[in-house]
Amino acid sequence: MCLMFVYVYTYVIPCITVTMTTPKYEQYNDEQKAFLRAERLRVESKTEKGAAGKQNSLHKTLTFTISQWALLEQVRQQMHLDDFNQTLNFCILEQARTLGIES
Repeated sequence: MCLMFVYVYTYVIPCITVTMTTPKYEQYNDEQKAFLRAERLRVESKTEKGAAGKQNSLHKTLTFTISQWALLEQVRQQMHLDDFNQTLNFCILEQARTLGIES
């Protein structure tokens, strides 16, 4: 699913017509962009759950303190994610984006 749209602006100057295209995604601030990425992740996760025979998952036990779980829950609620799997995936991807590892 792609959330990128393009707006086309046309400016008419005497004897010159200038057309500029601005991706809609660039109009959002950083918090809004993060929310859109979280929503895309949530929707993709739902479609993956519906796909039968998905074999690329790994089960691992994670241990967190209560305060870490509370922070994870706050991120989940603020980004309107469905479960902790989506929340951890979102946090990992956002940190990778911050470090410049993921684009």
